[in-house]
Amino acid sequence: MGRIQAVLNALLQRDKLFLILTQGTLLLALFWYYPGNAPSGDAGYKYLQAEDLVRSGFSTFDCHYPSRDLDSGLTYIPFLEPFLYKINSSCYYVFPYALALINAPFFWLAGGAGLYLVSALGGMAILFLLHRLGALTGLLPRERSLLLLFSLGAYGFYNYSLGQNEYTLSAALATLAIYGMIRADLQGALLCGAATAINLQLRPETGLLALLLPAGFFLLRREVRLPVLALLAFLPGVIIFWLGNEMIFSNSMGLRGIVFMDYQPPGILDRLHRLGEYWFARRTSLLLQTPLLLAGLLVWWQAGKTRDTLWRLRLMFLCCLGYMIAIPLAVPNNPGPQFGERFLFNIFPALGLLAWHGMQKVRSRQLVKPLILVLWLYTMVTAFIQLREARRMDREVYASSKLLRRETQKAEAVILRTHILANAIFAHYRENRYFLAMSPERFSDLTQLLRERGIKTIAVVHSKELFRKLYGLDERFLPAPLDYETGSRDLGNDLFELRLYTLP
Repeated sequence: MGRIQAVLNALLQRDKLFLILTQGTLLLALFWYYPGNAPSGDAGYKYLQAEDLVRSGFSTFDCHYPSRDLDSGLTYIPFLEPFLYKINSSCYYVFPYALALINAPFFWLAGGAGLYLVSALGGMAILFLLHRLGALTGLLPRERSLLLLFSLGAYGFYNYSLGQNEYTLSAALATLAIYGMIRADLQGALLCGAATAINLQLRPETGLLALLLPAGFFLLRREVRLPVLALLAFLPGVIIFWLGNEMIFSNSMGLRGIVFMDYQPPGILDRLHRLGEYWFARRTSLLLQTPLLLAGLLVWWQAGKTRDTLWRLRLMFLCCLGYMIAIPLAVPNNPGPQFGERFLFNIFPALGLLAWHGMQKVRSRQLVKPLILVLWLYTMVTAFIQLREARRMDREVYASSKLLRRETQKAEAVILRTHILANAIFAHYRENRYFLAMSPERFSDLTQLLRERGIKTIAVVHSKELFRKLYGLDERFLPAPLDYETGSRDLGNDLFELRLYTLP
């Protein structure tokens, strides 16, 4: 036992080696998690964005609609707002075009797996930056290693690093901006501004950091030059954001800006209610799923820290607290079912560093140390349960996607009765004609259009009856009248029903 303890202590002292090992665990976790080419939800639209950009030869951000020759008005395209917008006879997915530019090379190299690599690389970058922040805030090598271990389990790190999303990439840029500002030198200020300028293109709400960091620096240091330099370095990002979105979408705020304006709650009470949800009033809230992060609030009163370290920690504290308050009040989106509050994930790494500093004085005490360990294990286990469930669901989507693809190969067109079923077609959307007809009127008009264009063999796909009742959908598989129904086969699974028909 003593030898094992000595080996562990020696490993923790070699913090750079420990950094490489923790980064390696992310690749191993990705190998375990990868469900196959099964994008779904938001990730499905990001997948199509990257695929369309690659297939177009990087010439346009327009979405590809395989049935545009039959449906030039995009009446039956199988995606709805706010995920897809129709602008000037073109269609665009809602996520930023800059994200497509980043994802596209990885898609070109590795297909759908490439988008998982983007998240994994973002997670590896976060660990590297935490290591650097630990050094900059006075942590010894052993403490830096323990900080990395703490970060792997304190806020659902793997949950964000193993998906097809930009959360870890955006959080890495946010952490880089924080690192740049607390360096308190010319290069750091420029790095802060550049990182927030890039991040603005990926997640517009992160532009808040471009204001919080210089403002906090000025309040604590009473220096003007570096905050102004950071803002000047951020300014080109604002210009690129406005001009790029105006040129592509004819809207300087981009499609996310449309969502931001259209889905704002009606009053201040609704916003305050959402702030409470983000912090403590829902199952995925900060206090309930990542309780140790709140220890970061203790760093303001940290005794024993050098003055040079303390102002850096306080700057991070002001930035994180401002972000945690402003984002719930401003962002209209419901946080969704993912682990933790995903719109706050940008500051989770920095908040984790603050929490580690905040607990530094108390975690060796006899009663406090077990409590910290229990809370850390609680978050890690909760995150793993959610991650395992997400993996199971992704594999079900993959199985459904393969089944739908195989059984509709002979059909000349595929009609989806509900937009939820788009999750089963992302991976092979280009291989057939997919339409969406949810109402009986649209279904009748679409089948008439297909008849006129000489299409006879169709596949109709609907959610299972249980799901139809659960989501308040039309419970009929086919709307009346059924004059186009012939002998059919049910080829569905536990998630959907699929039947083949021949139009008269």
